[in-house]
Amino acid sequence: AKIKQGSELTDINRVTLEFEDPKILEFAFRCIVASNFVIVCVKNKLNETNQPPCIHLNVAVKSGQSGYQKDWICEIQMYLRSVL
Repeated sequence: AKIKQGSELTDINRVTLEFEDPKILEFAFRCIVASNFVIVCVKNKLNETNQPPCIHLNVAVKSGQSGYQKDWICEIQMYLRSVL
């Protein structure tokens, strides 16, 4: 594996959201899509059999420290609690 330099790292943040109800998971997904985040990637893994089912998103977030603009890619994994 290639060792990345600091300027090459863009996907260092991850969050896992878990839900009791599929309707609430869908509502949260729609809220994220409707937000100011730029959606980079969406993978619907709810019907996967070789890994835990989830909705997997990558969103771009602007970082503006000291006038430096860079998109940080944040990973969001959305699971139903019953499968965790």
